[in-house]
Amino acid sequence: MALANPQVIPSPEVLKEAMAKAESPEQASKYLEMVVYGKPKRGKTHFLGTIPNILILDFDHGANIITRKKFPDFRGRRVPVSSWDDVANWYWILKTQKHPFEAVAWDTSTIALEMALQQVLAEKVQRRPDRSAYKAEMDDFGRAARIMRTWITNYRSLPMHKIWVAHERVDEMPDEATGTTEVEWYVPDLQASVRSYLLGLVSLIGYSYVARTKAGKLSYRMAFERPGTLAADRYGVMPRALANPTWGKILEAYKEVLGENVTSE
Repeated sequence: MALANPQVIPSPEVLKEAMAKAESPEQASKYLEMVVYGKPKRGKTHFLGTIPNILILDFDHGANIITRKKFPDFRGRRVPVSSWDDVANWYWILKTQKHPFEAVAWDTSTIALEMALQQVLAEKVQRRPDRSAYKAEMDDFGRAARIMRTWITNYRSLPMHKIWVAHERVDEMPDEATGTTEVEWYVPDLQASVRSYLLGLVSLIGYSYVARTKAGKLSYRMAFERPGTLAADRYGVMPRALANPTWGKILEAYKEVLGENVTSE
């Protein structure tokens, strides 16, 4: 699509269509857009199992833990993603076809980025057989990041709830208190350009971890405010952390924000 010419006045039909896009901020808050991240085996996919009607793009091939016995109310489906074509095809299915899903998740975005890089390298070797399929250069990382941002943007436009899951890594960034001292932060394991782009789009960032109860049992937790992490809540309706986090608990907190789109069934 060509950019609009700043010297040409659009037709009345085009202007009328543009005016129809104006909406109140409340109208824009129809669907929850969320990032969940943390170390492996910290309950991220377990959380997805609490979302009844969800489509999971299973990049990690780990959603098989969501069983009927463990999640009796689960009515969703998983797509074992084997190539980026699966991501594209399911975007168009969700956009153009009638379907039962109320939410879609990428599990995980970390592996999705790796898959994008592998595709970029494979295409490069096809063009240049003398190049290595195992050596990524700066331009390769840039192209992989562009693939991610493009399809994150596309999926974000879908009229449904969106959840992006990611693994965790440690980065050094300025301390928020001083603004200068470099300290360790636990952040989503994504390229910086992809991470900042994605986190800037969503309303809720949950940090998954485990804690031991007084009885000595391990319990899943999800933080929305935790030092050293990027956990955050744009609307300020979530507690600092949830014990045994579920989709229903989050929607209950977000019911005033999302209005009529709050359904946990």
